[in-house]
Amino acid sequence: MANISVAKVTIIAEKVGPELEAYIESAGGSDYTILDADSYTVEKQGDTWVFRGAARGRWNYGNNLADYFSQAGDEALPLLADEWNDTEASAFVEALRARGGTVRFVVADSEEGAGWVETSTAICRVDNSGRLCCETKGAGRVPYTTANVMAAYDCTLREAAYLRLEEDAEEFFEEWDAEHPGQEPRPEDFDEWAEAW
Repeated sequence: MANISVAKVTIIAEKVGPELEAYIESAGGSDYTILDADSYTVEKQGDTWVFRGAARGRWNYGNNLADYFSQAGDEALPLLADEWNDTEASAFVEALRARGGTVRFVVADSEEGAGWVETSTAICRVDNSGRLCCETKGAGRVPYTTANVMAAYDCTLREAAYLRLEEDAEEFFEEWDAEHPGQEPRPEDFDEWAEAW
């Protein structure tokens, strides 16, 4: 099994919101998701649907994009071919073709074990030959530190700590408050504690 990255994902779907939502739901049974089916929200504004949520990446979320949103010739989407019925994938691709829609991803992704945090954007569309393609641009990887997680995920120290250590992060905040009453911890304080933990 691959290392699993943790991604915060915003998806802006133009002209294909209902089909993308069905595709997201159909992929929810996989270990690696477009969006975790139980954790996303949708805002609908006419033909524009904005999805926000979390996802688990196969090594990194960019691999999910390649598996779910790239197509060679008339083949089924690679990840779908072996794991479940591709009805929703086909409906999504056909809607993109028929309506000329696009799907834009804004992603913050990290994998603590491998020591990286990255942000990227991607545009998925149907190319001139009729195939689904996804073009990704990344801002580059930076070392996995609490400050870098906070910047990439646009989150607080407490949220970054929970992302890293889940419920065990509460121990840090309890110790910090007991030892430094009234003083806010810095990201590097948490990093130091987490390394020793």
